Amino acid sequence: MEDRVNRNKAEVKEEDKEAKKIDFFGNKVPQWPIVFYSALHLGAWFFVKYREIPTSQVEDFFSNNFLVVLYVIVSFWLLETILPLLLKKLIKYSSTLSFLASHKKINV
Repeated sequence: MEDRVNRNKAEVKEEDKEAKKIDFFGNKVPQWPIVFYSALHLGAWFFVKYREIPTSQVEDFFSNNFLVVLYVIVSFWLLETILPLLLKKLIKYSSTLSFLASHKKINV
């Protein structure tokens, strides 16, 4: 009896893979934050140019090198720590709602 019960269990293997790294101004950094960060800012730039939003205050902010360095450090920290945590919570919450909706425990 024990063989029949145990043979259906699937072995789950977890592997820790190191993220792909790129050379970013002489530093080896994970690839996804750099690409996401660049795409986010490129998209914001196109949005501002398309909408013709005045950018005088933003230009003043980015003309100060110290403020730019602080902005980059804080935004990379948010991308590396806060964003993955929020995405995990969002996925867990949506999977719980999906399970409840599929078992008709909540009305959609």
